[in-house]
Amino acid sequence: MEKRLSAYADKPFSRLVTREGQGVQAECFEVKDRFGRDIGAQVALQRLVFEAVPEVELNRNKYGFPRPNNFRVYLTTPGEYFVFTPSALRAGKMYGAIQSARYCDSIVARDITIRQYFAAARKRAVKNAGK
Repeated sequence: MEKRLSAYADKPFSRLVTREGQGVQAECFEVKDRFGRDIGAQVALQRLVFEAVPEVELNRNKYGFPRPNNFRVYLTTPGEYFVFTPSALRAGKMYGAIQSARYCDSIVARDITIRQYFAAARKRAVKNAGK
């Protein structure tokens, strides 16, 4: 077997088999920006399940990158994940770019991380209010 040059050559790849939306949580911080809009945040909730992709199906090139024919591959350890994707709100509507999704191993861990995110977002909103 030829030597692979990629850092991804020995990483496990997986495919997404289940994507289940679990709703949205939003919070208004009762703080206004310089235009008088309420500042808040929301998180979109999902449950994702990944399964391992057999090496035969990856069809790797000489650098170790997969070239599957009919599915997308992820550098995610196979298993079940509870995900939230945060975004900012202004006057109850989405504002700015959506932030990166955050993966948690359980619903409890996700809920704790969401509470921490909302607390930090509230702190930032209060600090930057009116600027």
